[in-house]
Amino acid sequence: MKCPECEKENLESIIYKKGNSSTLVNYMPFYDKEGNYHNHDKNIATSDYKCSNGHRFIIKSSGSCWCGWKNEI
Repeated sequence: MKCPECEKENLESIIYKKGNSSTLVNYMPFYDKEGNYHNHDKNIATSDYKCSNGHRFIIKSSGSCWCGWKNEI
């Protein structure tokens, strides 16, 4: 992982994870009629980072499944 601001400025930096959180949306994984497992996790994870040059940035990620389902952020 690299700091997006340092990348733009062609700088090197060390990344520190400052914290993370997740929404608490209840969901139920399931098996479809063919017996395939689906994990449609609707939660959004947010991670906060700071680089050694003082830049801060947040990365949000969401669930997806092998079947193509994707939780939109």
